[in-house]
Amino acid sequence: MTPEFDADTQIKVGDWQLFDQFKEAKAQGINARPTLVGPYTLLRLSRLLDGKKNFRFCR
Repeated sequence: MTPEFDADTQIKVGDWQLFDQFKEAKAQGINARPTLVGPYTLLRLSRLLDGKKNFRFCR
């Protein structure tokens, strides 16, 4: 799956489920380590729907 964006796309955290699951695992003694994709990686791997090149945003 490739993230797709257009000029009007707003990127924000929309669900806190991952953070809640991490807290729950930690409370149960599970040594979890969540890994989130950073903004550079997200934009670099994305496809822009308006035809622009994604590397323009990744300098």
